[in-house]
Amino acid sequence: MQAIGVLDSGLGGLSILQQIWQDLPFELTIYLADSKYAPYGIKSKEFLCQRSLDLCRFLCRQKVKIIVIACNTATTNTIAYLRSHINHIPIIGVEPGIKPALSISKNKHIGILATHNTIISDDFNQLMQGLALNYQQEFNIIPRWFPLAANGLVELIENGNIHMNNQELVSLCKNYIDFLMQKNVDTIVLGCTHYPFLLNIFSKLYPTIKFIETAEAVVNHLKNTLLEQNTNVNINEKQNIVIEHKMLSSLNSQHLMEFVNENCRKHDRHKFNSYLYNTYYL
Repeated sequence: MQAIGVLDSGLGGLSILQQIWQDLPFELTIYLADSKYAPYGIKSKEFLCQRSLDLCRFLCRQKVKIIVIACNTATTNTIAYLRSHINHIPIIGVEPGIKPALSISKNKHIGILATHNTIISDDFNQLMQGLALNYQQEFNIIPRWFPLAANGLVELIENGNIHMNNQELVSLCKNYIDFLMQKNVDTIVLGCTHYPFLLNIFSKLYPTIKFIETAEAVVNHLKNTLLEQNTNVNINEKQNIVIEHKMLSSLNSQHLMEFVNENCRKHDRHKFNSYLYNTYYL
């Protein structure tokens, strides 16, 4: 049975992976956390393209049937490049959920927390401009976007303590959200797959703000693509099958599994094998 390959700069893509486990519990997955080079948000586009291509080619050698780029920065900066070099299997990405945020927001003042490289990318800015123009033409209202590079959050999430007792993390979250609230936002898009792991902190500190993440939408797209390709797994739930997932890290596979066990929703039938990427690669 071929696996779904999932790639991220580190632990953030687990927010997408756990949704895959929940919605597609009988699909095999191979997760590759490139934590050695996290965060991607400050790397050059040239580095991101070459590194992402190398990792995707590794996943192809594992005979995956589809690749999910579970990283907003990698998606906005590399997905066209990746698709031009790998065309025998689908590659799907993630993008900030500014379209659903536009539907949900009452005052159309929308904050966007993302990495620096996502915010300056052409794809992201074209998405914002296109949605704003269409909305203005249809409703005669100009949405206000407030993108903010949330520097430092990815590194703190990668360290593993994502709870209210982490005062450094809580303080940084407050700084960013308070700044956006000064812009009168009522909705904030989590434009990095790491950030949904902070929803517990965000919702406790700012219960009136709506926070938008896109894991469910990404996995719906994944399901539809698998159906179109006729590569989805069709297993009767009554069958007693254990699904073994591979978890790879370019830095610390033990830390990866500790984070999964503490913070991710898992299925009872799932078993996990973790590896150091470079060792596994060789």
